[in-house]
Amino acid sequence: MTMHQETIPFQYKNESFFISLKYSSRKTVGISVHPNKKIEITAPFGTPFASIQKVVERKSKWISKQLEELEKYKTMEQIKEYISGQTLKLLGRDYMIRVIQVQDFEEEQIVKEKRLIKVYIHNRNQRERISLLIEDWYRNEAMIYLAQKFEQCYERIRKYNISKPLYYLRYMNQRWGSCTSKGTILLNPEIIQLPSHCIEYVIMHELCHLKYRNHSKEFYNFLDTVMPDWEDCSQALNSFLQI
Repeated sequence: MTMHQETIPFQYKNESFFISLKYSSRKTVGISVHPNKKIEITAPFGTPFASIQKVVERKSKWISKQLEELEKYKTMEQIKEYISGQTLKLLGRDYMIRVIQVQDFEEEQIVKEKRLIKVYIHNRNQRERISLLIEDWYRNEAMIYLAQKFEQCYERIRKYNISKPLYYLRYMNQRWGSCTSKGTILLNPEIIQLPSHCIEYVIMHELCHLKYRNHSKEFYNFLDTVMPDWEDCSQALNSFLQI
């Protein structure tokens, strides 16, 4: 089926962006903000353009916040160094990094293939460039996966009259997630290292704080209701961190 594509203008601070719009067989409208600041919207076939524009207007603050977080990320003083042969954790599994030099006319890119993370780069000696490519790819994987997982988790809790919160990705020291006093969920992008069921536990834990702000008996009773196996997931998370 031919993919139809359009663009929607978007203003952030003094910078103008064009949001790439694609139509697919998905059932809902999805928005992604990539590490290179490329913004994409994927909508179901037949969705009126005006309806998509309204979604952009409604999510403009969220998009701006993601761009702001990317700016903070880009200005981090210390970037992890990745080298060929090193392992990288993704959803609880170890993947080996393999750096492959390509010709100047070929595209620099990262491809996940079986248990390998292949980094195609013009110069194998540019360690900082390799690290930046991997960090960008890693964060993008987190953004896409966590967006899907967050939607799934919220669907399990919405019937308890809990309004859908805003959520953002934010690097945090020694914390996987947090729920602010205003009811905003913060998720550490590095959570993408964890197995899927551990990520689900972290998100559900923070969503339960929308109803009970502290770790009271009522909080854990509610967590038992919406996620009966949370203790197993919590133990798995602790075991994973000790590896």
